[in-house]
Amino acid sequence: MNDCATWAALSDKAAIGEALTSEERLYLRSHPSGCRDCATEARLWESLGQALEDPSRLTCWSPDEGAGPAPRAWLSGWQRRPASWRRSAVAVAAVLGAAAAASAAIWIPLEPGSSSRQALVPSEARGPAATAPTRARNGSARLALAAGEVFVNGRPAVAGQFLTRGSALSVEQGRACVLVPPGVAACLEGGTALSIETLEVDRRRFRLHQGHVVAHLDRQPAGSSFGFETSAGSVVAKGTIFSLKTDGSAVTLRVHEGVVLSDQGTRETPFEAPRAARFVAGAEPSEPLEGTELADTTLVDLTKYFTEQAQSLLVVQAAVGSTVALGNLQLGAAPVTALLMPGSYRMEVARAGHASIVEQVQVEPGAETARNYEATPAVSDVANRPDLKPHAQGGSTAAKLLEQARELRAGGRYKEAHAMYQRLLREHARSAEARVALVSLGELQLSRLGDASAALRSFDAYLRGGGSLSQEASYGRIRALRGLGRSSDARAASDAFLKAYPKSVQAAALRKELPR
Repeated sequence: MNDCATWAALSDKAAIGEALTSEERLYLRSHPSGCRDCATEARLWESLGQALEDPSRLTCWSPDEGAGPAPRAWLSGWQRRPASWRRSAVAVAAVLGAAAAASAAIWIPLEPGSSSRQALVPSEARGPAATAPTRARNGSARLALAAGEVFVNGRPAVAGQFLTRGSALSVEQGRACVLVPPGVAACLEGGTALSIETLEVDRRRFRLHQGHVVAHLDRQPAGSSFGFETSAGSVVAKGTIFSLKTDGSAVTLRVHEGVVLSDQGTRETPFEAPRAARFVAGAEPSEPLEGTELADTTLVDLTKYFTEQAQSLLVVQAAVGSTVALGNLQLGAAPVTALLMPGSYRMEVARAGHASIVEQVQVEPGAETARNYEATPAVSDVANRPDLKPHAQGGSTAAKLLEQARELRAGGRYKEAHAMYQRLLREHARSAEARVALVSLGELQLSRLGDASAALRSFDAYLRGGGSLSQEASYGRIRALRGLGRSSDARAASDAFLKAYPKSVQAAALRKELPR
């Protein structure tokens, strides 16, 4: 059985509700990014499923609109599909029939004098829009990041797909982010499951069943509302940043900015930043048993990274165990799909025991950018491949120390990684590896070890000499200054950053935080 046939068979199993292994789910999700035919089919199935949930998403498509290549290409591939897929096509008729019945078969007439036929096609399957995502709208939510094993309604998820009332989102391993207009981003970690209860602007509600989520709200319009339902009550916020973590019974709330209202059924209690509380149904709020706000750092950063204006899709495939980062931001485990603003991104793909791959990726407006790093070289092979040496002038020992530090960090052994970075700086202070390590060390000190003062020293040390990571170091410096409470210095550094890198993704995040 070839790759496409394998994917089609797994897709059939998922469609009828059969259980898949984690490896099968990963293959089902990642294969379409490298196969045009299967990608088109996957998008059509996803669109049909969304149309069944929300019949208003069905639109009329006319060949005269110039959006015909995708539907025609899909139909022309019929004979190339395996028999199992053609049998599954019967389900298309069922979905279309159910959706048509639910939508009362709305008819949109042609203009007088027109004789073109119109076909009923889900809007997400229309022409170039299949790879150039459309913007999220009120009454819907949209997946902005799917990294690792992420599922919507039990099927592998892809950034750009819409979520509607009743949709179930789960992250078994990795991370995911959802955009809810206007101005709400929510990011989840592995082990998290939630469902969407309502998306009406005046009452947008997610239900958190288990796991860890961070929400970031821009200033909200009058009359709007966003919050979570949990086993211990509900939390509602406006213009704030907060996190929730639950095992299904106890719920921990951390408010990073603004005010969150907690409603346990008997009364509504405000919690103002910085504050944390633990809730259990039927009991008074108490202090959290463990953990600190540092546990939220990566998710908080992610919520500031994604925007409703993003229309470009990044698709990254890599070997199991790989992680993907853009600049200083860890997107999560591969495979990764993400909605990004156009621009140039420094992407790093890391894997324990293997050489990291660093590439400057150019993302074009409204386009799909795909990368496949399945064949990541082992660290032991790098010494014999001059073209793979990330920094030749520091010698193999410096390169080895840098790789060891990255491995330790990827494995969550942050203190050991810190010690390895420090050793590299001591023993090879003038090497190119040591220069790169300053930025990684600063990020580790800031995000994982909670030492903003040390992080500031690391970022400043890099910036004194300059280099290709100056943008990342400058942004890290702003965050370190904020962590130290040096607001005026952080504002000055932000102004300088906006002048130097006005079109960067970090600049977009900084502008969100400026007082209005």
